[in-house]
Amino acid sequence: MLNFPEYVAKIKKEIKEIDTTTAQDLLTEFPLIIDVREHGEHHNRRIPNAKCIPRGMVEAQLFSCVPEAGKSNPGQWLTKNKILLYCQSGARSALTVNSLKDMGLVHVYSLSGGMKAWEDKGFETEPCNK
Repeated sequence: MLNFPEYVAKIKKEIKEIDTTTAQDLLTEFPLIIDVREHGEHHNRRIPNAKCIPRGMVEAQLFSCVPEAGKSNPGQWLTKNKILLYCQSGARSALTVNSLKDMGLVHVYSLSGGMKAWEDKGFETEPCNK
């Protein structure tokens, strides 16, 4: 049996991860960014324009995240557009990317190192209540 770190390492080999510098450079290419941390973990900061949806609710709330332009066919919009997910360290977002991949999404990425790595680089954040 795999322990949690071993399982996450296995999953990370099967998904697309993106490092913080590349994500920062390509941020405008992600029309949907999802913060999968629990509400108490946000410390009132998120990556600009991210939707805050706890890990356990992402699959259920995914269609509600689609921008107005994709509301007529949210499934098609989700499969055609790039989606970036992050958590605090990159583990839960990797698991979520794997789950969304199983649902049929193709262009879904996990932020390697998560919000901790993002903040360590000094990249822009915004209040969660925006």
